[in-house]
Amino acid sequence: MKRMIILIVFMMMTIGLNDVQGTLLSSKLPGGKNYLDEDNFVFTNDSIISIDSIKVKPFTEYTISLPSSHLLEEVVLNIFGDTDYFSGLVREADCTLTDVNSFCTFTTANDDYLTIELYSEMFGLYYTYYKFDLFMLEEGNVVTEYEVYIPPLLDTNSPEFANTGAYITTYNDSTSIENIVSNHVTALDDIDGDISDLVIIKEDNYTLNTGIVGEYSVLLEIEDNNHNIATFDLLVIVKDEIPPVITGPSSIDVNVNNIPLLEDVISEFSITDEYDGPLMYTVTEDNYSNQTSTGDYNVSIETTDSSNNKAIFSFSIAIEDIDVPSLISSSIFEYSVENTSSTTEIINLLETEDNYSEQVLINIVNDQYNPNRSVVGTYFIDIELLDESNNVASYTLTINVVDSIPPTLSGPSTLQYGYQHEVAIESIIEMLEVSDNVSIIDISDVYVISNELSNKVTKTGEFNIVFGVLDESGLETTFTVKIILVDDQLPIIFVDDYIVKINQNVTFTHQDALKLLRHSNQLTDEDYEVKTLINEYEGNEHIPGMYLYQVQFKDLNGNIIVKDFVIEVLDEKENYTSLITSGVVIVVVVIGVFIKKRK
Repeated sequence: MKRMIILIVFMMMTIGLNDVQGTLLSSKLPGGKNYLDEDNFVFTNDSIISIDSIKVKPFTEYTISLPSSHLLEEVVLNIFGDTDYFSGLVREADCTLTDVNSFCTFTTANDDYLTIELYSEMFGLYYTYYKFDLFMLEEGNVVTEYEVYIPPLLDTNSPEFANTGAYITTYNDSTSIENIVSNHVTALDDIDGDISDLVIIKEDNYTLNTGIVGEYSVLLEIEDNNHNIATFDLLVIVKDEIPPVITGPSSIDVNVNNIPLLEDVISEFSITDEYDGPLMYTVTEDNYSNQTSTGDYNVSIETTDSSNNKAIFSFSIAIEDIDVPSLISSSIFEYSVENTSSTTEIINLLETEDNYSEQVLINIVNDQYNPNRSVVGTYFIDIELLDESNNVASYTLTINVVDSIPPTLSGPSTLQYGYQHEVAIESIIEMLEVSDNVSIIDISDVYVISNELSNKVTKTGEFNIVFGVLDESGLETTFTVKIILVDDQLPIIFVDDYIVKINQNVTFTHQDALKLLRHSNQLTDEDYEVKTLINEYEGNEHIPGMYLYQVQFKDLNGNIIVKDFVIEVLDEKENYTSLITSGVVIVVVVIGVFIKKRK
């Protein structure tokens, strides 16, 4: 009924104010969709220009439509207010051209009043035929069917808030009250239409409690273009509908050796609420506590926050035997090659233990020993220990098969020679016999451990030679042969050692020895390779005393001559009438048996 009355009033105002409404009502929005009043324009043959400015809404998209380009060509459009919205030709680059009409869109700035100018050579002919039926300015970005201009009515009704009673949000939604109002509150006016963008917040109990659960009132106010005011009490309800979170593993393994209490298991869980923080819990199902045997046991816990949001978490606890059995006896065995044990006998000697199982099974994985038990060497037996929970431990047994019997070494224990006999060690070794129970050895493996004959200080006497032999196991046997050297020669006269007397201030070298021997015709006048064998004189050159000096001479044919000298360093305080003052040595040759004297 109200809409019928408004329509009648619109018609009466249209009839009564036809000549002056552009001026009287230009500050108001029209009562219908079309903003263009034909009486508000001046028409010429080639232009249409608005008389009074046209009020438009701020920040609103508008569409102006006019006849199609095939009816009106080269149309220039100017739309301006405080801002220039359009200026230039109506063309496809800036507008949309169809067979029926052409339309251009623009968006207003702040509150503005528009002037509209259109120029075209065809306007006179067009207006004579079509009048003003295809010209329209309307809200939105699409063209609708033509609507006649309806002048504004005098507005005495207050606007109304529509489709809004309360706004419900959550504590973790930080949406501002401004966004809530702009996106969810609608204000409608019977004259101005949707004026939701004019809603203001008069009182706000919500903003300071955005993240706090509760109910908060927000007082809103709206004023239409004719200063009619309406208020609305918006209720904002902040709720916590997010359930608590229980975080933990869905299955837990514990050792049967150390079964923890249920509360100790749950203490590792996280039981929190985003709003309330940490929460307590209650156990709703417990098949685990007081268990001592292996198995899987179900447990459920529950928690509730201050908003009665509930969370239930179920998990299982597996009590397991996870410890492997162990070998407590030694894993190293040693046997003599003559007396070994079988693998089965060795396995029977092993001692094992397990934390849970009463019986431990021993499996042989690999056996190097049993096929080689009669051969000296180190062998390995790989075994596995298996308990009743199928826990496996691997061990390696070490079996040392050893040779405990040393080799034998035998032969003559006493040999006698004349003191001039050249005793060859090799000939004595050939008289010996060797054998071993395991290793293959022969005479070539015999070696000399000690030899008194090589270091003898007398020509006759008893001298021990100790021989030895090793088998492949490192076992050694020794055998001693006593060599008796006897004097089986008649006395003879011979020239023995040279006694060289020398002053403390001069020295004696092997070159001096070579000169003396050449002088006494014991060596020919040729080249010799000279080597000092014994030199007690060295280091005592200036100390009075008697020193042995043995020299080896080797001629070009490889013949070797060994000569002994006794060097007597004289005390320079004594009278040396027998010495040549120039320091030349005097050689005294003694005929007969000479016994060398040591200092």
